[in-house]
Amino acid sequence: MIIILKPSKIKMMYQLKNNVSTFISILFLVFIAGVGSSFSQETVTSYLKKARELYEIHDFEGAITHNLSALKIAKENKDEFSELVAHHQVALIKSRTNDIEGALKIHLQKLKIFEKRKLKNLNEKEQQFYIDILVSTVNEYVDLKNYHEAEKYVNKAIELSKQFNYEKGELFSLISLANVYSLTERYPDALFYLEKASQLEEYKNREQASAFLILYKARVFYNQQKYQQSIFELEKIEMPISRKMYSSLNRQEINNLFAGSYQGLGNQEKATFYFEEELKVFDENDQLRMKLDPKIMKAYDTLLLQEDIDKLTNVSKKQQSKLYLVMICLGVLLISFFIFYKVSQNKNKKKFKALMEQLNEKKENKKPIAPESSKKKRETKIEDDKVRELLFKLEIFEKGEKYLDRNSTLAEVAKKLNTNTSYLSKIVNHHKGLTFTKYLTELRINYALNRLKNDPKFRSYTIKSIAQEVGFNSGEPFAKAFKAKTGIYPSYFIKELEKELV
Repeated sequence: MIIILKPSKIKMMYQLKNNVSTFISILFLVFIAGVGSSFSQETVTSYLKKARELYEIHDFEGAITHNLSALKIAKENKDEFSELVAHHQVALIKSRTNDIEGALKIHLQKLKIFEKRKLKNLNEKEQQFYIDILVSTVNEYVDLKNYHEAEKYVNKAIELSKQFNYEKGELFSLISLANVYSLTERYPDALFYLEKASQLEEYKNREQASAFLILYKARVFYNQQKYQQSIFELEKIEMPISRKMYSSLNRQEINNLFAGSYQGLGNQEKATFYFEEELKVFDENDQLRMKLDPKIMKAYDTLLLQEDIDKLTNVSKKQQSKLYLVMICLGVLLISFFIFYKVSQNKNKKKFKALMEQLNEKKENKKPIAPESSKKKRETKIEDDKVRELLFKLEIFEKGEKYLDRNSTLAEVAKKLNTNTSYLSKIVNHHKGLTFTKYLTELRINYALNRLKNDPKFRSYTIKSIAQEVGFNSGEPFAKAFKAKTGIYPSYFIKELEKELV
């Protein structure tokens, strides 16, 4: 597509020709405008690339503007990776203009996004970018003199670089580790890792790696008071290149190391020269920050704040949705519980009614509530006087309510009836149709039923006291036995009795 500019536009661009960065920005924006309104991945990539170029020539205002444009389009197209790249590039600008805390905040937020997705699920490009952010985070912690956190993050970067076979990441991670060691007086370690970094194949292709390796070596030698070696390293730095490779803080340090080394060697003239150069860099950086329109950076910070608000809003909506779901589930559970309760109540009422009818029927017929045998008249092979005598004794045992004694075990009862446990158990099983334990339990529960029905005072006892009165050691086994026999718990039986007998 050919773009024809009006004379007025050309004139304006001509007037701006002395401001190279602004001129480049306008040309680029005109080109993008000619493409049309359909923003593709290429458009976002172009914005990010141009932002990087403007960053390299220190047009931070133009770089932020392009990163903001990239962010807007990336958001519209849900291009998360391009969003992360744009944020990273703005963080680098913040770092270059000494807003280290602002840069660190951005990088830590972006690291969390990657970590939520789990590193093993990232593609190669994302894995490498994650490590690049880690290295930037290390440098920011170093600038803030938080060496402990810096070391933690740089070790992680080295480990992941090896894991993902990312030699560039390993190279800059090793140099960053050497940086930390050089600032924490671990000078032999610093030199070891700088040497290790220089042995990597990737080192040959990275001017920036070489630039920082020189700086950190010079720092180590200076701190070891090896001033001549420090100057030897510093002289390898070509100052025109250093403007591109180093931040203003780095350039200040270079001049400071030069000045300190010459002062250490007694060359006061050169020391003074480099101290003055250091002041110039400091002033230059101040001017650079003042030149940066605060509205541009504010626009980015506002965008970042809006992202935080949007995230909180989404979290709030999700929490509301979860709350509604929980309320619905609770409602269903409550309704289900109510239905279950009503059904159980109806069943219990029927069981209570049937039990009362049974008790009344037995009272009218004057039949004692005794254990129900199988009612099958099993014939014993030998029906002798001994068996009849033992059955008679059992009848006396029942009428005398000896079973209410908590010590009425098979052995104790056999002893009282002048027989042995085996024979007694066999007779009870044959004639009552129950084991001895179940026989005792039946007698006790039947006694409890009759007494609860007829004795108001007994109904006022606790379940534990009732249990002990009828031969149980505690309330729990009594309640279980009562439920097994009648289908309802003793507490419910008592409550219904009170209602019926009022």
